[in-house]
Amino acid sequence: MANAERQSRTKAYYRYDSSPRWACIISLFGKWSVNSSLLCDALSFTTLELFGAEILAIRAAPKYNSTELNVSPFGMITVSYCAANVTYTHPGYNDTIVVIQMRLPLSGWNGRFLGLGGGGFVMGNFLAYGAAAVQQGYAVAITDGGHDIITGDPSLWTLKSPGNVNYPLFIDFASRALDDLPKISKQVIKSFYGKPPSYSYWRGCSTGGRQGLMSAQRYPDNYDGILAEAPAAYWTRFLTGDFFPAVIMNEEGYYPENCELDGFTAAATKACDELDNVKDGIIAAPELCHYDPHSSIGQSFDCHNITKTLTAQGANVVAKIWQGVFSGNGSFLWYPFSRGTNLTSVANITECAYGTRGPNPFSLAEQWLQYFVLKDPNVNIRNLTYDGFESLFHKSIQEYESIIGTSDADLSAFKNAGGKMITWHGTQDELIPTDNSVEYWSNVNGLISGTDDFYRLFLGPGLAHCGPSGISLTSTGLSGGKGYYPTDPLGSLIEWVEKGVAPATLSTIEPSTNHSQPLCPYPLVAKWDGKGDSGVATSYTCAESY
Repeated sequence: MANAERQSRTKAYYRYDSSPRWACIISLFGKWSVNSSLLCDALSFTTLELFGAEILAIRAAPKYNSTELNVSPFGMITVSYCAANVTYTHPGYNDTIVVIQMRLPLSGWNGRFLGLGGGGFVMGNFLAYGAAAVQQGYAVAITDGGHDIITGDPSLWTLKSPGNVNYPLFIDFASRALDDLPKISKQVIKSFYGKPPSYSYWRGCSTGGRQGLMSAQRYPDNYDGILAEAPAAYWTRFLTGDFFPAVIMNEEGYYPENCELDGFTAAATKACDELDNVKDGIIAAPELCHYDPHSSIGQSFDCHNITKTLTAQGANVVAKIWQGVFSGNGSFLWYPFSRGTNLTSVANITECAYGTRGPNPFSLAEQWLQYFVLKDPNVNIRNLTYDGFESLFHKSIQEYESIIGTSDADLSAFKNAGGKMITWHGTQDELIPTDNSVEYWSNVNGLISGTDDFYRLFLGPGLAHCGPSGISLTSTGLSGGKGYYPTDPLGSLIEWVEKGVAPATLSTIEPSTNHSQPLCPYPLVAKWDGKGDSGVATSYTCAESY
């Protein structure tokens, strides 16, 4: 395209702010780039185009030897990069999006673009992998989707007024900003490095995993590879279902202490630990675990150094949580949490006056029902019964499935575009039931032949939501945790995309023991040979059953 024509189209599409206050002035910063040909200033990015959008501002500045926290792997990492932000709006939407918060390595770019996802109602963050990715040479980007990027507080954007959802911002969150992100990012990369990325990848867990699935479903040409970890697919179902344990406790009239829930979880783990023939304190085969909590009534457990006993009322609550989400007549609505899962996230309680207790539901589930389904943040739903809950469950699906459900199993366009996708999901995920991902993979596999040629699911024994269970943050870093955690799933994805080597397994580490076993592509499982060291991956093969 001729330069004059480009400038003409640029003016027609948007206006931009490249004023000196946002630019990096060479005379001020001196020699500011490791590679002097890389110009990290707003004037370098004035040819950006995005159909249906108006660019409001472009900001760029180099950061040298910036020491930043990285969660996985955990530690402080020192990196140098060009920080480029692009702020834009969709005319008529009344939204303002900092779609691009980009970090472009000042040296050692590996030719790859990596989009990073968010969590909860946050659309993106660098904290989990950002610094490490820049250090490894990736050009990295996130979007805020026009929302608060720190807390994701839905009270700041969800409702235009009581009873009226801000649908443009909701659509930005659900899908549209996910399409804008790579389209702008790749242009920024080309302007900065003089060529587009050779390969484009997405990585995210939970909401970030859902964003990856949404990208594969609706925008199949945006990424060559997608790592969708513990994805929040079936959003309208599972998130509503996360509120259901509070309903069960209301109906049962009993609100077990967290330590009693932990007591039943420990009993289940003891009963089902060795179903995979390996004693490691992990239920690797929850689908084979039929432990009945009523069998442990009267057993003692520790509660803040006080010995108590497991109750019949507690067993009733736990048994129904393990039954899944159901209607008033007992019919299936959605999948349960696996036995061995920490139940205190979704079945938490609050201590009321005079020693009484009440439900303290998972906050995201409560916010979803209040702000989106009922459109009233002041409504009290903590006294819901089965009938009232079932009505909200169906209302959630009816109003929002087409917007944010992320359940479309037709990935044929993604497959035809040459895309590859890996999902891993913990078997003891306490926020998104493992069967969420099993359901989605099964639906794709039932619709598209050769699913394993482009999309593979791996289940991680013992893993909680997005990582090991029971992990804690100390002054020296992360400690503890159970479950076989993938050590380099992005590397496996890259091998598949760039070299055609499909992942036969994912390598893992079990942090509490430093043991390892392979994660096998679903529906295969890692079977111990019964002879070698059960803590070494080479003692396992992928098999149809244990």
